[in-house]
Amino acid sequence: MFATYIGTLPNVLASLFERHAPELVDRVDFVGVHQFATRLLKQRGIRFRVDEREARLALDDA
Repeated sequence: MFATYIGTLPNVLASLFERHAPELVDRVDFVGVHQFATRLLKQRGIRFRVDEREARLALDDA
């Protein structure tokens, strides 16, 4: 797995990886950190709600 905080980067890197190592493309998962966390919580049946305003403020503070 390759995780990043940049939302557009997983698609770019997956495309480049596919060109350079097509035989391995199905063995690597390129995802954003938020996408990974969301997928994990949903798979485990954990309900959640993201307060977009609070999330933006936290990111701004960081």
